[in-house]
This record gives sequence, C-alpha cells and structure tokens, in this order.
Amino acid sequence: MTVEPRPFSPETGSKHNTDAKTSHDSIEASKPLWDSFKKILSDHSGLKAELVHDQVLTTALKNLARKLGPEPVLWLKSLETDPLLRTCFCEHFTVGETWFFRDWTPYACLKQFAESFQARSPGRPLRILSIPCSTGEEPWSMAMLFAWLGWTPNQVGIDAVDLNRTSLITLEKRIYRPYSRRETNPEANRILDRFTRTLSDRFEIDPSLVEYVRTHQGNILDPSLNPGGFGFHYDVIFSRNLFIYLNSQARPIALGHLLRLLDPEGILYLGHTEGAVIDPALLIQWNPEFSFAFTPRKANTPPKLEPIQKNHPSPIRTFAAPHPAPKETQLVANPIRKPLLPKEVPRPKQNPIDEARDAADAGKLDLASQLYADLLKTHPLSADLWRMAAMVEQAGGKHENALRMFDRVLYLDPKDTQSLRMASLIRRQRGEIAKALQLERRLAVLDQGSKGEENK
Repeated sequence: MTVEPRPFSPETGSKHNTDAKTSHDSIEASKPLWDSFKKILSDHSGLKAELVHDQVLTTALKNLARKLGPEPVLWLKSLETDPLLRTCFCEHFTVGETWFFRDWTPYACLKQFAESFQARSPGRPLRILSIPCSTGEEPWSMAMLFAWLGWTPNQVGIDAVDLNRTSLITLEKRIYRPYSRRETNPEANRILDRFTRTLSDRFEIDPSLVEYVRTHQGNILDPSLNPGGFGFHYDVIFSRNLFIYLNSQARPIALGHLLRLLDPEGILYLGHTEGAVIDPALLIQWNPEFSFAFTPRKANTPPKLEPIQKNHPSPIRTFAAPHPAPKETQLVANPIRKPLLPKEVPRPKQNPIDEARDAADAGKLDLASQLYADLLKTHPLSADLWRMAAMVEQAGGKHENALRMFDRVLYLDPKDTQSLRMASLIRRQRGEIAKALQLERRLAVLDQGSKGEENK
C-alpha cells in the first residue's frame, strides 16, 4: 500500500485563506470548546486528555480553520460527523519517539521466537504486525533482521500500521536522520551497516527490503481493523509504548483488538512498564528471558515453549548471521549421561547495564535503582543511563528523583523528546502547570522541526 497525502491535509496546503489575526481570533473563540475537542480526540484515538498539549491543540485547530473557515462550532460539528477529518485531526497528537533496533532485546526475542516457529510450522510464512509503527524504524529493523538471517519476503511478512499518514509516508521514503540510529548494541549496528547507505546528512534503507513491509493506515480502536484481511492472525505483534498513552477506557479495547489479531500460538510484545495492562487470565509470559513477551493462555494448560538449548550461559542477548558450523564441531546433547562440570567454575559475569535493565524489566525497582546509581558514578555523562534511571524512579513513584534525573538528561541532550514528555507529564500530575507548559513548548518546537525535516 502506498500512502498518498490527503487533499487539504497539513502537507498539501489549505482550502481557506485566513490571515494571522483571523486565525488568532478564531482560536481564542474556540477555547470554551477545547474540552469538547479533547473529548473527540480521546474517544477516537484513546489518548489521555492530560497528554494533550495546548500548543499542539492550537496547531491542530489552526489547520481546521484553514480547511473549514473561522467558525469553531463548525469545526466541532465537522469532527463529529466526518471520520476522515477526525483522523486527520488526531494525527497532530501522535507520538513518534522511536529509533532503529530500539532496546535490542525485543529483536533477540523475535529471532528466538522465529526459530521455534520455523521448527513448529515448516513452510508457513511468519506473519508480523507492528502497531503503531510510527515513522517505520521498528518494521524496517524487523526486515533487516530477517534479511540478515537469510529469510526471504516469501518466508516472513511485516504489516506496519499507524494512525498518522505523515509517519507512513516517512516509512515509505526510507530516508532517515542520524538521530534515528542511536541504539548502542554492536550487533544492531552491524546489521544497520549492512542494510543502510549513507547520504549527505542522512541515510537510506536498502531498497531490497521493500518487499518485506506493507504499510496501512489504521486505528487500534477500530473494531474492524485487520490489515491482513478477514480472519487473518499474526504470529508476532509488536505494540510497544502504546498503552502508556492510552486512557483507562481505551486500554481494554485496544488489548482486546490485539488479542483478536493474535494467533493462539503467537506472542504479543509490549513496552517497558506496560505489563500491568495484561490480564493474567488471558495472557502469560512466553519466556522468562523476555519480560514483555506474552502468549495467549491455553485452556487448562500452560503454553508450550520450544526447548532452548545453550552450550553455556549467555547473558548478552546477541546473535550473528547464519553460518552453519561443520558437522564435526556441532555439539549434540547426550540423552543418557550428563556432562560433569566442576562446581567451582564461575558463571560469566553479567554486563552491569543488562543487569540493571533486567532488574527493571522484572519489576525489581529498588535493585534497579541501586544498579543504575552505581553505573552513573562511573558514567556520569551518559544521557541514556540517566533516562533509564529516571524511568525506574518514576515507575516507583519517586517523582522528585525522576524529575531531577530527567533534568540531567536534558542538560546532556536538550533534544531528548522522551525525557521532555515524561518530565512534562510528572509536572502536570504535581500541579506545576507553568513548568509543564515550558517543557511542552520545547517539545512542540522539536516535533515541528522533525516534521519539517521529514517533509523535505
């Protein structure tokens, strides 16, 4: 599917010409109706009302004024009756915080699941859904991973779904800024080196990957959503960092739709801190190694896991391109006699960053907090570590500590949109509206600049 710009959308111009004064007067006149506009937005997209920034709402309303004229009541009535216009309005509020191979562990999980799937269902293509896919870094990462492993587009298909058509257009262009490549895992960077080409100030995704990915504009709250067609089910669904933005009414609806699309033997991968949305009567953890991968609970029995054979403990979740070892070097487990290992042989020491992240993933927040504190003593200039530490403090309800750490992130990296967004949310929850607005203005400037770059 190729996504075309909508007539009179922000990308293509406007239907009505309004001067600055008329636009300003219209926005001022619309303020008594702002709660109604936010309700439409929340009902249609599920976005929490407290995350609707006034500056972004103002931009969205100015766009309505250019399309429909200066009467706010007409804007509201049109949004209530025109589903296409509603979707266009909601596009202004989507969050595009992502990068290639983000956090790496989900892709190690995907690779491991794909191996078990291939053994269980030989000859059947693996079906993957990325929702929301944002500007495409996640589905392209998946495509790179499978191409690296030697899978063809006939063996794996990836459906990329997002509400925001501008984000989908960025995905299809396949051209990104360097900031989208900030994952530190060396294996991820080797894969990126293989499947990207450097341009003057950007980089391009290898066109050979196009056949792996299909794009679809869709809404997770739409009961008819199924990009694969009626009755189609996905073996893997990645829906990372969606539920943290949804209100309490939208969360069970979105989860229900994902379960409807998920194959009974498949996995649903969520983002950090999103495990709380899971109903244990419906979903259970797929593999203890991956804290945020869930599979449907089977009637009366736990899910069947494919056996995982390892020659030795491997705390670092990496893998290489497939190069089969000669037969004489391959290790075969002896079903009769177990190898005798001396008890004094120590286990390899775990990478301290992985240890801290694993503690956070497992909900051991006090341990994770201490581990990140130790790491920051030796890496005081790492914005990534400060951000992860702040998220742990926030998850533990220690908002004062979290704000202090987010401030440090923004000192080290003033363009860190995730920290701006999280700090703004905490400020609003504490009633510090002026400080929250200051952060939101900075965020709006960065978001606007990012959209401008994407449209070039």
